[in-house]
Amino acid sequence: ILDLSRIESGTLTIERVPVDIRAEVKSVSGLFESVADERHDQLTVTVDDDVPRFVLGDPLRLRQVVVNLLSNAIKFTDPGGRVDVLLSPNGDDANTWSMVVSDTGIGIPPERLPDIFEPFRRASDYATRTHQGVGLGLSIAKKIARLMGGDIEVTSTVGQGSIFTVTLPMEIAV
Repeated sequence: ILDLSRIESGTLTIERVPVDIRAEVKSVSGLFESVADERHDQLTVTVDDDVPRFVLGDPLRLRQVVVNLLSNAIKFTDPGGRVDVLLSPNGDDANTWSMVVSDTGIGIPPERLPDIFEPFRRASDYATRTHQGVGLGLSIAKKIARLMGGDIEVTSTVGQGSIFTVTLPMEIAV
């Protein structure tokens, strides 16, 4: 809630320091390996060879985005499901990268998609009744991505899962 308050008041600052982006994404996903193992979920992390090792960015805020997306992906995937993270260049634009977090979870009804990035909103009444959380993670993640000059988009199919794509500008650190 404190971060949301800082974002809303315009006082949250974004650093630009060298970040080992590969290590950050793998480190955060490592935090969720034991949870995935307990649930018999398959969690895979793939980093494209073309992703530079060091970029200028904010390691704390990057971690926040990844934690929120992975937490939701695992939370809303039934035990025995699959969660994938792919870090790769964003097409022809060498100055941006994409991180795609996909899951085989409950999915989000189309009419609820516009709401999921709003504070305190949940994808469904079922999600509110059966899963912990107050509905701030996706809102904070999207706002942080935008503060870093990027965005988060989602596609989803009820009963099949969701795909969250984070696109951020990337400047190679020298």
